[in-house]
Amino acid sequence: MSEAAARYALALFELADEQGSLDQTAQGFESFANAYKESAELRAAFASPLIPSADKQNVVLALGVAMKVSPLVRNFLGVAAQNGRAHELPQMIKVFREKVAARKGVTIARVTSAQPLSADESAKLADALKSSLGKTVEIDADVKPEILGGLIVQVGSRQFDSSIRTKLNSLKTAMKGA
Repeated sequence: MSEAAARYALALFELADEQGSLDQTAQGFESFANAYKESAELRAAFASPLIPSADKQNVVLALGVAMKVSPLVRNFLGVAAQNGRAHELPQMIKVFREKVAARKGVTIARVTSAQPLSADESAKLADALKSSLGKTVEIDADVKPEILGGLIVQVGSRQFDSSIRTKLNSLKTAMKGA
């Protein structure tokens, strides 16, 4: 996590909080995060040093208008892109989510699975984590087919890895030692 990404996210959080638009800003930022997550072309364009910052800024501003996000979110995305930080937007989104969740007394659990979790599976997992942690839990799901199956759940600095990939690697290591 870059220090700049954390500072940008904190600045957005404080500004949205000051304006009393924290929920609206979080909703707009989440919409953009989903679009970013779903579009490989967008991620590649923002990561490319060959595309000028001005072009990236125009793209995020146009996306913000098309997605009808608040002017605060649009301006934030535009400034980040203009300052050459478009490739750090996922980190900014992560920090912003954490700040909003902390304000609401919610813990974020980062869950990685081989296939997308259904709404029912996410709800059951959130309930299980809530009973284990004693706090309300929000699931931040990610799909990585390379884990083959199972789940990797990270809450704060704690991680539970029941992925098939990890189990196979452990078995491989054990067999080498035998």
